[in-house]
Parts: sequence; C-alpha cells; structure tokens
Amino acid sequence: MTGMDDEWRNEEAEWTAVLTLSPEALAQLEQTELSRWRQWHEEGVAALAERLRGGDTAVEPDFLRLLERLGNRLLLDDPEAFVALVNGAAGVPIRARAGQQLLHYFGGVALGLQDRYEEALAVFDALLAAGELDETVYGRVLNSRALYCRVTGRLQEAITGYRASLVVWQRLGNRLREGIAWLNLGIVAYQLQQYDQGEADLNQALACFTETGSGQWTAAAQSGLGLIYRDRGQWAQAMACFEAVAARRRADGARDSLGRILVNISEAYLMQGRLDEAAAAAQEALSYLETKIYAMNAHLALGLAWQVGGDLPAAHSQFELALALAQTIGRQDMVAEVHMRLGDVLRRLGDAAAALWQFRAGAGVIEATRTPLREEGIKISLLGRWQQVYEALVLHCLDMDRAAEAFAWAERARARAFVEAVGGEMGLAEEMDALSDIPPGTAVLSYFTTGVLDRELPWLQQLAADNPVRAHLLPPARTVLFSLTSDGLAAHVCPLDPNDLAWRSPRRDDRRRFLDTAVCRALHDALLSPEIVTGQQHIVIAPHGPLHEVPFAALLDVGGRPFVQPDSPLLTFTPSVTFWQRARQRPGDAPAGLCLAVGYKGENQVLRHTEAEAHFIAMVTDGEVWVGGQPKAAALAERGGQFRWLHVACHGRFDPLSPLDSYLETGAEERLTARQVLAWRLPVELVTLSACQTGVSQVQRGDEPMGLVRAFLTAGAGAVLVSQWAVADWPTFLLMRRFYQELMAGDVAAAALHAAQCWLQSVTVADLQTFTPTLPGGADEAVNWLAGKEEAARPFAHPRYWAAFVLVQGM
Repeated sequence: MTGMDDEWRNEEAEWTAVLTLSPEALAQLEQTELSRWRQWHEEGVAALAERLRGGDTAVEPDFLRLLERLGNRLLLDDPEAFVALVNGAAGVPIRARAGQQLLHYFGGVALGLQDRYEEALAVFDALLAAGELDETVYGRVLNSRALYCRVTGRLQEAITGYRASLVVWQRLGNRLREGIAWLNLGIVAYQLQQYDQGEADLNQALACFTETGSGQWTAAAQSGLGLIYRDRGQWAQAMACFEAVAARRRADGARDSLGRILVNISEAYLMQGRLDEAAAAAQEALSYLETKIYAMNAHLALGLAWQVGGDLPAAHSQFELALALAQTIGRQDMVAEVHMRLGDVLRRLGDAAAALWQFRAGAGVIEATRTPLREEGIKISLLGRWQQVYEALVLHCLDMDRAAEAFAWAERARARAFVEAVGGEMGLAEEMDALSDIPPGTAVLSYFTTGVLDRELPWLQQLAADNPVRAHLLPPARTVLFSLTSDGLAAHVCPLDPNDLAWRSPRRDDRRRFLDTAVCRALHDALLSPEIVTGQQHIVIAPHGPLHEVPFAALLDVGGRPFVQPDSPLLTFTPSVTFWQRARQRPGDAPAGLCLAVGYKGENQVLRHTEAEAHFIAMVTDGEVWVGGQPKAAALAERGGQFRWLHVACHGRFDPLSPLDSYLETGAEERLTARQVLAWRLPVELVTLSACQTGVSQVQRGDEPMGLVRAFLTAGAGAVLVSQWAVADWPTFLLMRRFYQELMAGDVAAAALHAAQCWLQSVTVADLQTFTPTLPGGADEAVNWLAGKEEAARPFAHPRYWAAFVLVQGM
C-alpha cells in the first residue's frame, strides 16, 4: 500500500483523500470504516457540487465518480439517503453526456425507491428512446427498468430486460454488474417457483461477487438462496443464509436492508410453526422498512402469524394494510394473494358474503394481470402460483350452493395457457355457456382437485401434520366432480383425497400401478357415480391434478367388469370443458388424402410389427405409407397436415425431467420431440401415436399438461389417440388393426376405439388362431401368445393390453 493509501488512517484526514486512494484502499476503507467512507463521499459530493455550480468545470469527473460510488452504496443500505443524494445533485451543471445520463438514471431510480414506479419507468423509457446512451448507463437502465417491472408484476418484461442487461455486462467484462443481472434473474426464477433455475442463477451471481470482493452484493445473493432453501423446506440452510445477511446489515447500519431480511426470517419462523418468533421478527422489520413493497410482505407475515394464532380481527387489520400497500405500488400479483387472505379470514369469521367478494376480487385481479402475458412458460408459472386463489373461490362457492359459479371458476383455473394457445383468449361467459348445449345422451365429468400437496411448494410437504400453519396455507384436500348433462349441472365432492393418488416415486409416470384390482374398484366407486353414468351414450372426462393418471377405462364396477364394455358408453377425454365445447364447433377440413401411416421398427430394440402396422393401415385406408430408417420429420412437418388421419407407429419415450423433449423415434437417429411439433401446423382430424407413453404428460401447476398430447393438439390436431403406459407390440398391432377397420366401416373415432378395445379384451385363442398365422410375423406370435392356452381363453383380457389407449379431443 502506498503512502497516499495510508492517509485515510490519519484522524486529521479530510474527504479529499478519497480522490487519491487506490481502489484497494477504498475497498478496505469501505469494509472497515464504512461510516468514514460514507461521510467523506457525502462531503466530497457536496463540496464538488458547489464548485460546479460556481463554474469550476474541472472537478466534474471527480464529482461524477464520487456521486456514482456513493449512490451505488446507498441504493442497498439507505434508500432515503439515496433519494436525498439525487435531489441534492439536481441542477448541478454537467457537460459530459454520460454524466447527464447518469443523473437522469439516478433520478428514475429515486422515483422507484419512493414507490413511484410508473414515473420511474417513464424516465427509463425516455432514456432508452433517446438513444446514444453510454454503455454502462444503458446496462443499468435495462436492469433497473426490469427491476421495477418485476415489483409491479410484469415478469415477462422483467426477464427480457435482465437478459438484455446481462449481455451488456458480459460484453463489457463488468463482473460486478454481470453478477447483479444474474442475481435479478435468480429472483425472478424464485418468484416463478423455478427453484433449480433460480439456484443456478444465484450461484452464478455469487461467483461474480466473490471474484469482485463485493460483500454487500454477496449478502443479497445469499438472501436469495435463503428464499429458495426456505421454499424447499431446507430450514437450517435457509436460516443460516438469513442470519448471516442480517448480521452484516446490522453491522453496516443498513436499516431498510435489515428490515427486508427480517421479513424473510419471519416467514421462515412462520413455516416452522414458531408463531411468536415470526410475529416478533415481522414487527421488528416494520420498524426499519422504508420501502412499501417489503412493508407489505411484513404485514402479510404478521397477519398470518396472528391468524394462525387465532386473533382473526388483528390478522384482518394486517391484511388490509398489506392490500393498501400492494394497491399503492401496483403489485398486482400480490393483490390477488392478499384478497385471498382476507377472504379466508372473513370466511373463518362467518361472513360468507364478504369472503366471496374478496375471493372474487382476487380472481378478478388474476384475470386482468394475466391477459397481456405472451410467453406460455410465464403464463403457466403465474397461473400455477395463483392456483390457491381459484381453489379457495371454487370451494367457497360450493359452500354457498353456487355450483354454476364454482364450475365457471374451476374452468378458468385449469389448462388456461393450453386452451388459449390453441383457441385464443377465453372469457367468463364462455364457461357459463358450457353449462348449456350438452347433447342428450352425453355426460361431461369435469373433476377439480384442491389441496394437492404434490403441486404446491415443497416446504408445504415438509410441514408436520400437527403444524397449525398447514390448515391456513393450503385449501382442504378435495376431489370435486362437476357433471354436465342435457338436464343441467350437478356438483358433489367425491370420497377421495387427491393426495392419495399423488405418489412421489420413481414409478410416478407408470400408470399401470393403478391397475390393481382393489384400486380399480375403489376408484370406480369414488369417481364414476352410477347415477350419472347409467343410461348415457357418451362420457367425456376432464381429469384434474392427480386424476390425469387414473386409467378410467379399466376401473371396475361392483360386478368386477371394467368400465369399457360392449354395453357401456363411449369414453373420451378433454383438457377442459371449454376445450371440448370449442372442439365441437371446429369446422371440418377437406384434406387432400385420407391417411398417412408412418412406421419405424427402431435399431437397438427392434419392434417387430410397427412397420407392418403402418403398411396394413395404409392398405385398409387406401392411404400413403412411410416406413424405414430414413428421416421423416421434415416431410411430416411439410405434408402431415394434408391428410385426414395421421398414424405413427414406433418407439416412444416420455421425458419426466423435460416433458417437451418427449419423443417419437421416427427414423434412424431421428427423434421427433414435442417441442418440434409445437411449431407445426397440423390441421388433421386425428393423430394416432401407436407407441409407448405417448399420452403421459407432466401436469404442471395450473393443471397444464406438458408432453406429446399438448404438442399435437396445439399444432392443430382435432384429436389424438395415445397410450398411457408402455404397451406390448403385438396386442397393440391387433388393437390398431381393428380400430382402423371400424373407422373405415363408418364409426367415429370414439366408437371405433370402444369397439376395438371391447374386441381385444374379449377375443379368444380360437378366434386369434383363425387369422393370426396369415399376418406378418403372425406364426411366431401365435407361438408366443397362444401356444398352450385353452381355445376359450382370452389372452388380452387384462386392461394392461387394451386400456392404455385413450382418445383426447382437441379443437
């Protein structure tokens, strides 16, 4: 360290020392004597501003350097002092363009710190529109604009801005600012409950801050990681992060930042059922907080602590304070949640009408907030995050005997992004219209599950069963059935806890686990009421939550017969009633060809009958056939939509970690993924995916199914015939053979599938021996499947052979 660098240790030193100290000495001064560092910078800014106003332009670079350093520090530690700093610099004559831009930028930030977010955004937009921004200022404007978009709930704009600023900092090699961009991206990922992505982004930020030696920003990243650990139920790791940050904030005298971390600590205590400590931390936070957005969170935490503790009036008061703050700062994503909290308190106080108003208000905010969102992933994350608001509203409407309204809100809570990606925006009137115009002989069974731990935050699953917080944070576990017929709507709660179906095991995607006889009997009794099903010609099922995994066709009635029988109704599926109603109104297309059949046997695990299946289907439909190992994806994308029916027989794989990467093996070294199909235009009447697991989807929060079904329906298919589990090659060939024979005989797809499934479960060894040897490979299969069995035996009666295939109707 040089002699000049030692000057700051002298008690007689003055503020001018900060003009000559090396960066290393300045960093040491900031770390060890923050109050002196701040005092000298404040004195220097004031003195140099006065000289600039007096015409001494030579000090302008020093003034801007001190102003920027001090502003950067106060932004985190003392928002009120930052605002005062910016106001004090107003009117200081600055000639350098970059300096003028910095002052304008700081002015926008100061507006945001006063919760004047729209005014702040207007300042940033004006700077961006003016052009010719200094690159450093440009990057900071992008980042701060994104920040205020985030706090006002405009997450799509926030992500775009953060990513753009990240590119700027990486180009400039500014590791500190790059770290801030990673930090902010991590916070958005946390808000969207994308915890793995958030953790990765925050660790990127930590690496940048460690490299640059920024303890201040390191604490911010630790705070973000603490939130992720907390929401995962990793209490010890979360509290270690929070307490380390709190200790640093106390040492720095950073009151507002200390208040923010105390809110996090309060919420962590609350989740562990430590109510008194949670309330104390929230109250202490409120004594420090200067920014409204974090004060809102503190009021929410305090209100919930009092609600769980039984003081409902006090909780109501805190939630009202939180609502006022959320509305003041325009934080619409939180307004919806606070309305739900108020509704829950009012419900517990016995004021059903006032509670209904609050629940409706929360849902109304969601409807208004989600409308401008364009990116499907953000829609799904936000609607999933708001799922509890809809669940609370649906259950409350049912408690008030308002079944029609409950159904309408349930429709709006399910597969919204999917419905709108295929058919455009949906309005509440459309759900109400769905109650009418149900054809005679048809029953639509629309299920709605609530309180499913599997789709909620991980920390909820970690709560002890006797933790009183659980009952206040999660709606009761219910399976609601809305049945729609030409006679009207009926609603009742099924005797089934949906959490009993939500297994967290490696076999989660294998639905054959539900084929146990006792399970099939119990599920039939719980889900398929004879009063609804008896006498119907067509049953349309809209599953929800864990019910997507239930093999309805295989459920056993009191006599032990599976649901699909020669005298049973036709069975089809739909993502939602709105989806189904729109499908019925879809105009018919006039394709150039009747059927395109695609087959590929694979290389490593050869399928013996897929290519023969494709040849047979092309023959019986007088269609076109593509088989062999040559690539087919590009040609399918170009010509697939020219046919009425598209049949694909090959290997299929569901990817539970990345469901849109689930694929069909259509050629040698060619995997056609769901992600690719999403970009296609495929207006065919029917797509049949004769492969394993093509109907398996990962059902994300908001009941958004992700997989091949979503891809083909979004691309324009009118319906898809898909499998719910891994299927055997030979019985699948027989099922598809019969299915297309029924189609060509004039049956609609639902009737053809019903007939084919009934035939396969009842066909005898004697029946099969009459024609199996004449089919390609049939002699070998006769030995494999029929040899040694009695002629009257039914080798494919078990549902694992025929119940896997379901028909899902699109639009």
